[in-house]
Amino acid sequence: MNSRSNKNLIESLRCAFAGIIVLWQSQRNIRIHIATALLILGLCWWLKPQTLEFLFLVTMLLLVLMTEAFNSVLETLTDILSPEYSQKAKQAKDMAAAAVLMTVAGAVAAYFIILGPRLYARLTS
Repeated sequence: MNSRSNKNLIESLRCAFAGIIVLWQSQRNIRIHIATALLILGLCWWLKPQTLEFLFLVTMLLLVLMTEAFNSVLETLTDILSPEYSQKAKQAKDMAAAAVLMTVAGAVAAYFIILGPRLYARLTS
């Protein structure tokens, strides 16, 4: 058994936070998604959605961030496994990017459906 699989909880958390730092430092899109998430959380604070609506919005935020993280992993692994140009590697990267786009589209729809009416009411009152 690999000694790396015998990590304790603290070591596992340290590795997870190291991954977050690598994402932040190396992936422009994750920084954009985090900035957007902070904006949405600020709107939630101001517009006060119901608890289940807020939970759903936070879940959507996390899904976008997780999908972007998996996209970054797939792109990195593809670059390692296929250093030369490959149409199949390009297709794999494009499909991973499509997954991010679909997740973002779902999140944007949820934000507009849940926060849109509240924002309109606040701005027109």
